[in-house]
Amino acid sequence: MIVTLLKRAVLMAMLSCYGVECTAQEAQRGALLIGNVHDPNGVALAGVRVDISTAAPRVGHGLFCPSCYLDCAKWTTTDDKGHFQFVELNNALKFRLVLSAPSRTTLQTDWIDPWKSPVKITLLPRPDDLDPSRLVTGIVTNSRGNPVAGALVAPHGAKSVSRRWWGNVENVDIAVTDEEGRFSTYLPDELLAVDIEVTSAGYCGTQVPLLEPGKSPATVVLPDGARVVGKLVHNGQPARAMDVAVVQVDRSAGDGIFIAAVGAVTNDDGSFQFDNLPASQKYCIYSVVGEARMGSSQLVLAAKTFLVPADGQQRDLGILEVTQPITVRGHVQRLDGKPLPNDLKLLFGRDPPWDLVAVSVNADGTFVAKGLPPETYEIRLSHQGLLIADEKTRFQSLGPNSFGIRLHHSIDDLAIPVRGE
Repeated sequence: MIVTLLKRAVLMAMLSCYGVECTAQEAQRGALLIGNVHDPNGVALAGVRVDISTAAPRVGHGLFCPSCYLDCAKWTTTDDKGHFQFVELNNALKFRLVLSAPSRTTLQTDWIDPWKSPVKITLLPRPDDLDPSRLVTGIVTNSRGNPVAGALVAPHGAKSVSRRWWGNVENVDIAVTDEEGRFSTYLPDELLAVDIEVTSAGYCGTQVPLLEPGKSPATVVLPDGARVVGKLVHNGQPARAMDVAVVQVDRSAGDGIFIAAVGAVTNDDGSFQFDNLPASQKYCIYSVVGEARMGSSQLVLAAKTFLVPADGQQRDLGILEVTQPITVRGHVQRLDGKPLPNDLKLLFGRDPPWDLVAVSVNADGTFVAKGLPPETYEIRLSHQGLLIADEKTRFQSLGPNSFGIRLHHSIDDLAIPVRGE
């Protein structure tokens, strides 16, 4: 899903792993969220778009932004009986859903625990008395002029008499295009115009700035995007069932358009393919380390950058060599002798990959992080009450509670001295 530019700390928080040893088994995937959507009279509603908008831990506090979890990119539509389902969700998370349909009022749910589903959701009709002079309307087509049905049209900025901003826009609903590609959304009186982001399966998405209410329908063209292919090998043999992902290096590329990490699993011959990428931009390809891992291979690919071609074009990255992962073992030592917080984690941040691994620290301060590519990391303490004792470490300080480290090989004795604020 397209998102706007975020702070660097949030950009690094796409993925997570909840165990001490970050393996595919500990990703804890497999939850099933099911539900039914109907109108106020109990009649099932077909074709309703259901998006996972935000996520949070079922127990405890979240380390990452609510929309930065892998599962937040998922969406589906209801069938003829109003039924929908999401499979292979993270077992440790609960979710908020956004439901939208033409001629219906968009609804965001409260937190839903997949283990307590199925859920029944009522979607109300859009009021008949909306002032047409306050409606923003448009038609979404592809590059060949064909209407795109089921596209998601979401506000991502606005302008009022007193200010101009990007990001969250209150009281403006998400819309979905009908069979003819048409959409409309209502603007409150205090808004002069709204920015929209339009996304749909099979396209790379686009943004349109400052659409004003009461005007002729805007024409929005969804580009096809570019394709990237390649092959992963290890010692001359195909690296099959290996997780790999791509992400834009410039998070503000394309007038602020940024797509979260796009993942794939290599085929039996080691090949991979990514479609519908925003074109003519610099990307990074890398191994997935955190909760997004779906394949069985334990091999890793160190991050590499490349340029995506123009819209509708393809780039072949050729043969990329992968390697065995490295392991980091060590301990966190509090210099004042006080006990460490029970929920302390080390956050292994990667840049430019859109990836972060959260590693639990045991009561005695020991930790183990497995499956890491040989790269540069920012290691950060999750607890705001602790600071890195810079004078006791040889690594470069990146902030009061983080430091940088270049990992070429496994480490058995990484010492992290800390102190209280």
